[in-house]
This record gives sequence, structure tokens and C-alpha cells, in this order.
Amino acid sequence: MTMIEQDDLSYYTRREREERRLADKAAENCARKVHTRLADEYARRAQSALLRERIHEAPRRAKAPVENA
Repeated sequence: MTMIEQDDLSYYTRREREERRLADKAAENCARKVHTRLADEYARRAQSALLRERIHEAPRRAKAPVENA
């Protein structure tokens, strides 16, 4: 995983946790919904960052030499 992608994944994961924490603490239903929506969006972005990395890494793995057993 490249440093930028790892930074993205770490950031999105951290923000998701924070928004869920804020949703749990929100006194008003409207605020709770906003924080939950933001958390869901950060979770989606984290998943996308992870998928991008897997797609990016696939060609490298395919080119790696195969060891004979």
C-alpha cells in the first residue's frame, strides 16, 4: 500500500469512528442522522481506498516470480 493510500485509509477510518462517536453522543435526532451519514460516507471511502490498493497491487503480484516447491 502506498503512503498516500495508507494515509487515506487511516484518515477515513479515523473519521468514521469519530462521526459514529458523535452520533452516539448527539442529543438531537437530526444531528445523530447527520453524523451517521457522514460516518457511512467515510466508511465507503475507506472501502474504496482499500479496493484501489488491491487493484493496484494485483499486477505486481502477477509479475512476481513463482517459486518451485
